[in-house]
Amino acid sequence: MDDLSVRRYVVAGFVQGVGFRWSAARLARSLGVRGTVSNRPDGTVEVRAVATADVLDRFRQGLRADMPGRVDSIAEHPAESPQSREAPDDFRIVR
Repeated sequence: MDDLSVRRYVVAGFVQGVGFRWSAARLARSLGVRGTVSNRPDGTVEVRAVATADVLDRFRQGLRADMPGRVDSIAEHPAESPQSREAPDDFRIVR
């Protein structure tokens, strides 16, 4: 089995107030991704995700497809510390 990877995505576009976070959470749960999704003050949505690399690739592809609103870009940021792989146990919508 592959090791877990940790990724942080910042999704820009028309992604707040349209159900994007709920759809992202549904997608994450269907793929077995753990993490969080939250609105940011600048109008973007931040996703922190933990899963195997291949699952995270499918998750990122899903964030672009069939989501409410409009995704203009998804910026991927460096993985966080290994300790973040241990929490949360599921996928949560925050803020």
